[in-house]
Amino acid sequence: MRAHSITSMSRLAYRSFVLLCVVHASACGGEPPAPEKNPAPAAKAKPEPLPAGDTATPPSGSTGAAAGTAADPFADDDGWETESDALTSDDSGGDDTGGDDTGGAETGAAAPPPPTGHPGPCTITWSTGTKVTFAYDGETSGSMKVDADNDGKPDVCGSFTLKDGKPTKISVDDGCDKKVSLEIKPKYLADQNLATATVVDTATKKKSSLTLVTLPSFTGVIPGYPLQAAKKKIGLTSRSGLVRTAHVKKPSEGPVLKASFFYDKAGRIKAVKEDFNADGTTDQRYDYRYDADGNINRIRLTQTSGEEVVKASAKLDYSCWK
Repeated sequence: MRAHSITSMSRLAYRSFVLLCVVHASACGGEPPAPEKNPAPAAKAKPEPLPAGDTATPPSGSTGAAAGTAADPFADDDGWETESDALTSDDSGGDDTGGDDTGGAETGAAAPPPPTGHPGPCTITWSTGTKVTFAYDGETSGSMKVDADNDGKPDVCGSFTLKDGKPTKISVDDGCDKKVSLEIKPKYLADQNLATATVVDTATKKKSSLTLVTLPSFTGVIPGYPLQAAKKKIGLTSRSGLVRTAHVKKPSEGPVLKASFFYDKAGRIKAVKEDFNADGTTDQRYDYRYDADGNINRIRLTQTSGEEVVKASAKLDYSCWK
């Protein structure tokens, strides 16, 4: 939605990191795959177009449809809007009223274990054309490739190690030239679905800190929704071991952020709402669907700017595990 000021790492490396975040957390401070646009109602004046952001994603229409009208692979999914809009305070825990710069309110029992599912998807295909492909060495390590511009060639590569189904180290190779651009090492909290991570820019050797909401049943590489600040500087509210709201007042990258997390009865992520600049409006929303095994198999992204709404969808495939 909004371009970031890149200070702690190179622009290309940061774009790679954002793509990896999209794979797992599906949200990285407002820079998702560029979605296709829905035509504005004829009776309303056309609003200013959404900023393109800074991600290495293909233009709308790159999936083979006419320019500006990329086909949504889930356009015929009846009931999506009705189902995904049914969010209640029981799902999220309400507004961020208890958080402060010392870490916020943290209450409740330990986070529930995620339902049984595969360690990660085999492919993630966005309606914009971006495709991510994974290969696994059992359940202990793997690699991934991102074709961001839909030309059949990988733009970003990566490798990762896994322990107990969670990534313990992620290496990002921007440009797939066999040179590591970033290294990410998360550490997980036992009583909350949170992790802290150290990110190292290998070119400058500079380190930065991230806080990650480790959302149950999420799939991919980055082990959670990234919050661009150290944990002690984020206002957090939680219940039953699950983070419900996060307020990042002074992010190391990107805009001020208020995020709300909605869960189903099994403790799986149901939706994420992002309010950039904390002005009380939802700028981006991610909705999730699951297959019978507890794997995320659908993601829908909705961006809102004034009267204009743009959407993108992703399909996740797990056939390589069969």
